[in-house]
Amino acid sequence: MAFSDNKGEGYATLICHARPVNNAEKKRNIWKFGYAAFIPNGPEGDDSVLIEFTRQRIEIMHFHMK
Repeated sequence: MAFSDNKGEGYATLICHARPVNNAEKKRNIWKFGYAAFIPNGPEGDDSVLIEFTRQRIEIMHFHMK
């Protein structure tokens, strides 16, 4: 999984194992009201998936120099 900033001055990369978690109770435990805008069927619906990441390594790079 990789993330970069809008200015292109850096990035972070997560090297990990990922697995889907098919557990409605876990989805309900982390559910927030605001998610409904993106996941209309809620934590019990089949329109979302919960993914568990087990990290191996994190890389962070920043290119901005003053």
